[in-house]
Amino acid sequence: MNNKGLSIKPASSSDEDILFYWRNEPWVVRGAMNQREVSREEHKEWFKETLEGQKRELFLLEVNSAYAGMIRYDMTSPMEAEVSIY
Repeated sequence: MNNKGLSIKPASSSDEDILFYWRNEPWVVRGAMNQREVSREEHKEWFKETLEGQKRELFLLEVNSAYAGMIRYDMTSPMEAEVSIY
């Protein structure tokens, strides 16, 4: 999708580092369910499961070709998802 410099793309293996960085930003940690930073190993396993799994969709937002955020859908049932955005 592209609308006046906004792009949304599926996450790929090259996005792991930026997502790890964002996940441990203080304002993201405060909003997380467990309210703690994650280790590199925890994130690596979560990211691998995310890319290979069927119950989560992960997208990165770019504005004028610069990373700007992410949207994640965790399927809770066939017709429902929990949405995370930052």
